Amino acid sequence: MNQSMNTNTSASGMPFTSRVDLHVRSKHSDRPSEWLLRRIGSPECPAPPGQIRRSAPERVKQNNARRLAKKSSRAATVKQS
Repeated sequence: MNQSMNTNTSASGMPFTSRVDLHVRSKHSDRPSEWLLRRIGSPECPAPPGQIRRSAPERVKQNNARRLAKKSSRAATVKQS
């Protein structure tokens, strides 16, 4: 699923556009990238797709909060120097 998101505009006034390919690995992923998982016959991820879809928005919020806290921490460190 691709989604476009306009955030800022360039000097010419044209919007910057980002395209994101949103997909997840689920228990239906047939070939894990890790050799050990392939060796033991394990799926890439044991979770069913529905569970992943339901938990995704909360994980995005957590990651954004973590990223913002890290950025704030770095800014405070720079100000103190």
